Amino acid sequence: MLSPPRKALLCIHGAGTSGAIFRVQIAKLSAALRHEFDFVYVTAPHSTSPGPGVIPFFASMGPFYSWFRDTDESISHRLDAIYKPIQQKVGDWQLANPNSRIVGMLAFSEGALVAAVMLWQQQRRMGQVSWLPDIHFTTFICCFYREEVTKWMREQIQESQGAGAIVEEDIEKEMKINIPTLHLLGKQDFVLSRAKMLIETHYTTTFATVMEFDGQHAPPSKREDIEKAAALILESARSI
Repeated sequence: MLSPPRKALLCIHGAGTSGAIFRVQIAKLSAALRHEFDFVYVTAPHSTSPGPGVIPFFASMGPFYSWFRDTDESISHRLDAIYKPIQQKVGDWQLANPNSRIVGMLAFSEGALVAAVMLWQQQRRMGQVSWLPDIHFTTFICCFYREEVTKWMREQIQESQGAGAIVEEDIEKEMKINIPTLHLLGKQDFVLSRAKMLIETHYTTTFATVMEFDGQHAPPSKREDIEKAAALILESARSI
């Protein structure tokens, strides 16, 4: 009798780190979930300096990479470069692991912002992420927020509606993500207020679960926080 396909989470690291570093950063959380999920780690395309909290612990694990970089290009063009390594990793993973399917994402900091954009684009069935497997839920850790992304989303909505006038209430509704999400927020995180702003702006309340933990801009590491986060993630995946 064939065993059912395993579930996998696409793991997207923060700014100034790498897939290898993120594997270490979430080692306790992934260990708590190892019987339920495989973990697919991807590395960003742009070389950069170490991110917040990376030095000195990960000093020997360079080089370091980021998803976004300062450029005059539109966000749509920047997303092409951002998505290239993710699409490649997803394709390679699926070929090498036919008995494991990607059903969700686990993303940290700047990577969580990337995951949010992908989730929103998939919800709107935008061609730029047509290669992305169906994402049923996502866990965001200490998500970073860029107002330019909200502006870009607004522009995408307006363009899709053509020349007709759109009321602000409809735009705000269409900017929200209606897929189950878990938001892990460090109480001492320097971007905590911005993470909360992102939740308020881009997530429908009934689909967003928020868990605050005693920590800074880093994945949770205390036993009680890991156990609680793991239970919430397993609950999100129960119906898949």
